[in-house]
Amino acid sequence: MTALARWRASAISLLGASLLLLGLLISPRTPWRTLVEPLAPLSGLLAVAGVLLLVGGAVLALARRYSRRLRCQYSSPTTIVLVTLGAWLLSTLAVAPLLLLQPGTRRITVATFLLAGVVLYAALLGAVYWLVIRPGHSSWRAMGLSPADATRTAAYWPLATLGLFAIATATEWALQQLGVRQTQLDSLQWLRQVPLWQYLLVAVMAAVVAPVVEEIYFRGWVFRALRERYGDPLAYLGSSLLFALVHLNVQALVPILAIALFLAYVYQRTGSIVPGIIAHAFNNALAFAVLYFGR
Repeated sequence: MTALARWRASAISLLGASLLLLGLLISPRTPWRTLVEPLAPLSGLLAVAGVLLLVGGAVLALARRYSRRLRCQYSSPTTIVLVTLGAWLLSTLAVAPLLLLQPGTRRITVATFLLAGVVLYAALLGAVYWLVIRPGHSSWRAMGLSPADATRTAAYWPLATLGLFAIATATEWALQQLGVRQTQLDSLQWLRQVPLWQYLLVAVMAAVVAPVVEEIYFRGWVFRALRERYGDPLAYLGSSLLFALVHLNVQALVPILAIALFLAYVYQRTGSIVPGIIAHAFNNALAFAVLYFGR
């Protein structure tokens, strides 16, 4: 790691720490709230920017130091787990200031949902580019993400969509018969109370951004990398289990695992992530529409 890179990472971290401290100082929850009340609306923004810069500086320093090793071991389960965990921690840290600075509440809001999503998916997509695409281990076309692949696999889109819907429905029904109540959408009940335009922002994140990035990451990188290294069985199990675990919902583990296994099969069968993106997007869009517009 060069001296210039070290200074750059240190400067970014110092700026982030300063913004975070300033955001906390002008928070309306401080003892001198009457003095800083005009600046209070900026406290959350400054704190979030501070956390992102602080973590960004640390990530830059670590990337400079370990990037060559990670790129060489891009298909290692350790690398995959560490990168996934790092992206999740980064998104959690990004929304922590908003939760801490909101008096009397810790619930998810549109702002925290969107911020966590942007940070998480930017981190996942950036990891794929930095560790896989840029070094030449793979390419977007090799993952099946190109206009030609979209045209070639168009006939699979409705089949993949109907198949995913059938699997999700059947799994949920089977669990209900066993007395297991699904709670995937319980944490999103607040969405029913927001205006339509805010719902649409959340829906775009959940039904457009999430399917694209998750299919690139979990099928385009993780599944392919594990398949090349260990073969089909471990690739299916490893990529699908990781996909299910990052959703952090024990009751939904089985349905999400079933969905992930099916999406991996669609990817292997077609050689493209486009059908999986379409099916994944429809599944998420339907779930969020039922939540918002249904009774």
